[in-house]
Amino acid sequence: MSKIRKVTLGDRKGIIAISSKIWDGQDYIPNVFEDWVTDKNRKFVCLTNNGEIRGFASMRIMPDESVWFEGLRVAPEWRGRGYGKELTEYLVEKVKRNRGIIRLSTYFKNYESLHIVKKYGFEIVARYNLLEKEVSYNGVEIKKNDIDLTGVNLIPLDWVFYRNNRNNFGVFLKRIIKRLRNYHTFKINTTTSFLIFPFESF
Repeated sequence: MSKIRKVTLGDRKGIIAISSKIWDGQDYIPNVFEDWVTDKNRKFVCLTNNGEIRGFASMRIMPDESVWFEGLRVAPEWRGRGYGKELTEYLVEKVKRNRGIIRLSTYFKNYESLHIVKKYGFEIVARYNLLEKEVSYNGVEIKKNDIDLTGVNLIPLDWVFYRNNRNNFGVFLKRIIKRLRNYHTFKINTTTSFLIFPFESF
């Protein structure tokens, strides 16, 4: 019998075991695991069966009170059993009680995710090309007035799309500055990679 519960730091091995089989081992979950577990504004849950983690998902309350849904994963060997649906329903129901807005993004060929989100009434609000180039930002300082996002509705950063409003912008700016201070290189747009579909519901 399957059970959905909160992910703990002790679940790292089981979570990473699933993540290592996603995107040819290039999944970002290992890099954010500790942050997700300790984030007070996030609900990070896993689905277990006979004590074994077979899938997981996460949602985070954004500064503007919307909810960002991300990290839905099911172990390849356990797909087709409705585990992704169970995880999605669990988190969606949590948001419905508060009549919140849910947003997410997914790869345009991630057919399993597309099937799930469309079933729950999500609508595509934008399409993006992911373009990347690694450049050096050594010694560069960015200030609030240096960023002009006039006319931009959604601001992408690390697969999260922030609705461009006063509440979200401050958090977005802090994350950008932190990124520049922690890394000597940063990826910017240049070469077409693939499409990202931000969705919105409720």
